[in-house]
Amino acid sequence: MKDFLTPTDAARLAHVSSQTIRRWCEQGLFFRAARVGGRWRINRESFNAYLKSCQVMAGASLEDFERKHQQAVSEPKQVKNWNLLDQ
Repeated sequence: MKDFLTPTDAARLAHVSSQTIRRWCEQGLFFRAARVGGRWRINRESFNAYLKSCQVMAGASLEDFERKHQQAVSEPKQVKNWNLLDQ
């Protein structure tokens, strides 16, 4: 298994567009993502941790997801692991 993902690979796993993944990289949402030769490479472990923290679970609304995502965007180094059902 590769240690790093391309934005296209990550987009398939997250069910979003590769542009969304690139935007998240630029926002610093993945603790270990970097440009290599002008192209983003995302550490698989860091990406999986972010996805796990963002999962919309039973009982969590889209508003809860958006609130948590905005918190991660505004404070990416502070939000390492959170549950959508936490208030």
